[in-house]
This record gives sequence, structure tokens and C-alpha cells, in this order.
Amino acid sequence: MKITVAKIHDKNFLSEIQVPQFSMLVFNKAYNYYKQFNEWTEKKIYSVTHQKGNALYTVLKTVSVTILAAKQAGVLKEEDIEVTYKEKKELITLKRQRIC
Repeated sequence: MKITVAKIHDKNFLSEIQVPQFSMLVFNKAYNYYKQFNEWTEKKIYSVTHQKGNALYTVLKTVSVTILAAKQAGVLKEEDIEVTYKEKKELITLKRQRIC
């Protein structure tokens, strides 16, 4: 766990953290550092965050869909996706991200 003051952006230190394969990282808020997500996914390190409403992605495969009762918490849908994001004015597409 790493806790910092709000003004320090996560991408300033995340690449320095040593995370074992098959770890599951959980982020608060709509974290969107897709380049880091891609690097982790290639190393079999997975992450969970809220998807931003304006995220550009294409669904490749729906893995599961769950219907929850009122006020019940859980994963509603799990999908394999391609994410497109802009880095230095260039559009980048990351293949095979899993979104829950």
C-alpha cells in the first residue's frame, strides 16, 4: 500500500513499485493511466478501477454478466476490451485489457 497526499499523481511512483505476478491492484476513483495498465497486464498483474465515462474502448468478448438484486454489491459485467487513449497527441490502442 502506498498513501500519498492528493497533489502527488500516482504515475510519478507506480512504475517503481515491485508487484508480483498475478497480483490484483485496486484503485480509488476513475484511474486512467492506461499505459501502466498495459505494462502490468503484459506481466500478468491485474487492476480494478472505475471506468471513466468518456473512455474509448471496444468490447472484444463478454466474459460474464451478473444480475444483482436491489442494493446488492458485486461485479455486474466482466469484458475483454481494447482501450484507445491519447498520448502526446497520438492515439494508442491497447489490446486485451479486462474490465469489470
